[in-house]
Amino acid sequence: VGSWFVNLNRGKRSVVLDLSQSDGLEIARSLVADADVFVQNWRPGVADRLGLGYETLSADHPDLVYLSISGFGDVGPLAAARAYDPTVQGRSGIVAAQSADRTDRPEPVRLAISDQVTSLTAAQAVTAALLARAHGGGGQHVELSMLEASIQFLWPIGMSDHTYVGDDVTPGVMYGPTLRYRPTIDGAVTAAIAPDKEWASLCAVTGRDDWRDDPRFGDVVSRLVHYDELMSMVGEHIATLTTEECGELFDAADVPFSPAVPRDGLWDDPQVAALGLIEEVDHSSLGTIRQVRPPARFSATPAAAGAGAPLLGEHTAEVLHELGHGDDSIAALRSRGVIG
Repeated sequence: VGSWFVNLNRGKRSVVLDLSQSDGLEIARSLVADADVFVQNWRPGVADRLGLGYETLSADHPDLVYLSISGFGDVGPLAAARAYDPTVQGRSGIVAAQSADRTDRPEPVRLAISDQVTSLTAAQAVTAALLARAHGGGGQHVELSMLEASIQFLWPIGMSDHTYVGDDVTPGVMYGPTLRYRPTIDGAVTAAIAPDKEWASLCAVTGRDDWRDDPRFGDVVSRLVHYDELMSMVGEHIATLTTEECGELFDAADVPFSPAVPRDGLWDDPQVAALGLIEEVDHSSLGTIRQVRPPARFSATPAAAGAGAPLLGEHTAEVLHELGHGDDSIAALRSRGVIG
């Protein structure tokens, strides 16, 4: 069982059905009978061909919230195209935003960011649809594509220099070039030194009056416009210090900063450890695994990490028993390959 599967599927039960067989399709439909939400991420048209489309299911279950997730939407030249996270990153502008400036080679985010942003957006959309239903709106079909979710995620900050329209407007500052980790003797750090107070304080604790008096850095807007030059200059100073010394410098100036904390040992970072964010748990089949507890902390309804990720089809028999199937029926379905 791959670690991706373990991380993404905890707290779930797993049922394997062959939907090309009528018995498998009937089991899927029977599961919908007690469901609040049905989620599918086939390409547009596949759910309808399988007999699990919105019109079919909502006819019997008008209160059902039905979520369709696609790569690029159900209209347009890419409606039928296959989609993976890197291809959506490229189509959405996220890859372009990763370039250091407008001429550098673009690079993808080295996380499945379009997949994960789509999942978060889907959860938000389903919650909104359930709230609408609770207020008497009934069920509905919610449609979401990875492209739409990714562009919405990119837009507020990543497209800040393309917000105002017209030839006579001043574009906003492009966010990407302001993000730099500068090397230290033994690592790398970043600092946010745009506000006047922080800039003046940093100049004071380093004794660099020449930084303070440089007209390129005289106010917030100028520092943002010349941020790469500013950080290159500050970076030369940082490069002569250890990461710990940089921390002491920025703390003395009351400037927000961070080292580049390595992934190996992230769970031992003092702040992460203080939050109790990463847990080691015993999985019933896979041994000890690390996992992140639910990040939101509810005062009245505390959340806890769900059970470990299921093995594929682990709960098929259990769920079929709940649907009223006896052992003989389940054995017969398994022998015909209807269930896994």
